[in-house]
Amino acid sequence: IEPIEPIEPIEPIEPIEPIEPIEPIEPIEPIEPIEPIEPIEPIEPIEPMSRATESEPSPLESGWSDSVLPPTRRQDDSSPPAPLGRDLEAPERLELIAQLSEPNLAAAAALALREHPEWLHEAPPPSLVEALSTVDYDAEGSMFELARAWDREPLCQAILTALHAAADPRAREHFAWLLKHLAAPSSWKAIALLATSETEPSQLRRWLLEALDRLAAGRAIGWLELGDLVTTLARNPEAALRDGVVGILLALDRSEDKRRLLLEILRADDDEVVLASAVHALASVLPMDLDQELMNRLLEHPSPRVQRSVRELVARVKPIKP
Repeated sequence: IEPIEPIEPIEPIEPIEPIEPIEPIEPIEPIEPIEPIEPIEPIEPIEPMSRATESEPSPLESGWSDSVLPPTRRQDDSSPPAPLGRDLEAPERLELIAQLSEPNLAAAAALALREHPEWLHEAPPPSLVEALSTVDYDAEGSMFELARAWDREPLCQAILTALHAAADPRAREHFAWLLKHLAAPSSWKAIALLATSETEPSQLRRWLLEALDRLAAGRAIGWLELGDLVTTLARNPEAALRDGVVGILLALDRSEDKRRLLLEILRADDDEVVLASAVHALASVLPMDLDQELMNRLLEHPSPRVQRSVRELVARVKPIKP
C-alpha cells in the first residue's frame, strides 16, 4: 500500500465583523379617505354655424334693410369696454366738456379729458362735435386726438347726424372729411349710401369713399359689403370718384372679382390718375399675366405717369403672347 500524502493545513477563517442593528422604521400615518366626486352632467353638443355662400344677396340687392345688422368680418371693437362705475355726470367732466366750446380753454380741456378714458363713452357732447367742425382739416391737433380717443361708434353716428343736418356745403364736406378719419365699421352702410348719392357733391363723396377705403384696409368690411358700390362707381363720369374706387380696390383682399374689375378699368378708362392708380392696384393681385394688347394700349397713353407705372409693373410680370 502506497503511503497517503499528508494534507496541507487549512488557513484559519477571519472572524466576521458584527452587523450593526437596523433602526426601526417609523409607522406611516393612515391616509384620510377621499370624498367621492360628483358626476359631471354631459354637455349638449353645439350646432355648427352655417357659412355664408356666394349665392347670398349683396347689400345693395337686398336693399340694406336697417333691421339687419350689416355683415362685417368682425364686430366693431375700436373702443375698449367702459369700466364699471364711471361717473359721466362728474362735475369736473361737465366743466371740461363746457370748456370745449371756448377757444382759449378748448385745447387744455381736450387734454384733460383724454386723461380720463372712462369719461369718453356714450354719445359725444354737442360741444365736441361743434369743436371738431372747426378744426379746419387739421388731424394733428389736441381736439382731434380727443376725438380719436372717444368711443368710435357713437362719435361716428354723431358726425353723420351733423352732416345730414348741416345746410352749408362747406360744413357738410368738412364732416365728410371727419368721417374719413373717424368712421366706425358699424356705420359703413350709411356712409356708402351717401357716397353713392348722385345728389351729393363730388368732393364730399370722395371723402366718404376714402372713409370706406380705410375701413376696408382695416379688414372691417370687404368685397361682400363694397362689391356693388365699386362696380357701379367705377363707371361714374367723375374721375375723382373712379380714382376713389381704385383706392378701395387696392385695400380689398385679393380676389377674382377685384382682378376682373381692375382690368375692366384699365381697358375702359382714359384718365391718367385713374389709370396710374389702377396699374398700381393691379400689382396687389399678382402673380398674373397681362394681355399684350392691354399693355400696348397703356404704354401708348400720352401720360408719362401712366407709361412709367406700366413699365414698373411689366418688370414684375411676364406678358403672354397675343
